[in-house]
Amino acid sequence: GIPNHNNPSQFTTGYAQMLLRRQWEYAGTRELWRGRKPEGPKMNTMPLIEGGMTDLVRGLHVVQTFIAQTREVVGQAIKGDVFPNELVEATCICKFVGTSLGVDAVSMLRKMMGSHALFAKSGLGAPAFVCNATCSAEGDNTIMELKILSDMIRGRTAKFPSGLVARSMGRAAGRRVLAIYTARFAKAIVLGKGAMKDGQLLKDIAWARAHLLIMDAFWSSKTGATGHGTEGGVSERAKADFIASYERLFIKFPTPICF
Repeated sequence: GIPNHNNPSQFTTGYAQMLLRRQWEYAGTRELWRGRKPEGPKMNTMPLIEGGMTDLVRGLHVVQTFIAQTREVVGQAIKGDVFPNELVEATCICKFVGTSLGVDAVSMLRKMMGSHALFAKSGLGAPAFVCNATCSAEGDNTIMELKILSDMIRGRTAKFPSGLVARSMGRAAGRRVLAIYTARFAKAIVLGKGAMKDGQLLKDIAWARAHLLIMDAFWSSKTGATGHGTEGGVSERAKADFIASYERLFIKFPTPICF
């Protein structure tokens, strides 16, 4: 059977998005120091708050687009009783990327909101750590990362899918990640069995491949930057803005060991 990892990833990204909306609403009413003026500026007008939350909205949407597309394909696979290895790989990526980046998003919100994050009404306290729990639910994230590596080594999935590589070469963000993916993979080949002892190397390969697939899915989506389909699709410029936010927040190498 095919692993069902969409539920934890959908929950965690959705939960992070809910907390993001709550913080934005608060920031829109929080008045900062007014000095001698009759009214001080609102928190949401500060560049770091406005820019940071905009990046979070866009970055999470890129991830959610991949999760939504994978869910549709899983439905078709169940109906046809055909589960290709590429789909198994996509569900594993949904799990470890959706839950890990959901946790990252909550952590970013805590930093942005400062002392407000200490209050229960922010939602950023103990209840929000449910997102951390999803990283181990229905398959630990590290196991999911190793699964996609194992499938490549065993030849179940292509190490360098020609279509994915060609499309990634056509985008600046894609080229940057592809260069890292290629370099890390070359190092693993040189190390041979010794690569299995380099956990950071394995994690970087898994995440680089995930980033390539996630960005590729977003670029190909007609609903990419809005969530609503249009006859002419979504502009390349709008998608580029979303990808830029995703890269700025979530594409980090070496990949952080923590969530």
